[in-house]
Amino acid sequence: RSLKLLVIRDDANSSQTYEVLFHEAFHQFAYRFTPFIPMWANEGLATYYGLARPTSSGLLFDKPAASYFRVVREAGSARALIPPGQLMAMDRAQFYSKEKISNLEMSTQTLCYAQAYTLVSYILSDQDGAAHLRTYLKDLAGAKNYSTVSAISDRHFGRKMLDAMTPQWLTYCQKY
Repeated sequence: RSLKLLVIRDDANSSQTYEVLFHEAFHQFAYRFTPFIPMWANEGLATYYGLARPTSSGLLFDKPAASYFRVVREAGSARALIPPGQLMAMDRAQFYSKEKISNLEMSTQTLCYAQAYTLVSYILSDQDGAAHLRTYLKDLAGAKNYSTVSAISDRHFGRKMLDAMTPQWLTYCQKY
């Protein structure tokens, strides 16, 4: 049985410590309320929240991870992007695969993190997208097992929606 402990090394660089803390704390939060959260949402949101900075008035999200946007642009140019529907259906082993992408100098894992983060960032970039993601996560919170997650994901991010969203996401990735 897992203890669900969060242990973070306090780095001399406080921004690095906050990034790791917020990223890993998001995983614990997500698993508590949505134990069957898909990998893309889990890692994409954890990376997104990992980049938040604490301020006296709350968290600030003003430093997007430009490196992830570069990875997506590079993979797009090489026609090596993972189709969003396929990314959203990946299990843990597929998402964390260290296999090198044949025409790029990166692993599948690197591309998965980049695509997941940039998708989340794109979705959260407007109010309608943020509301849609909140509803998706609320529905995921009611999932009883991984087999129900697929139906929930299809309902919220079906082929038609992904076909419409993908060009907009790729355009968004050109901004950073």
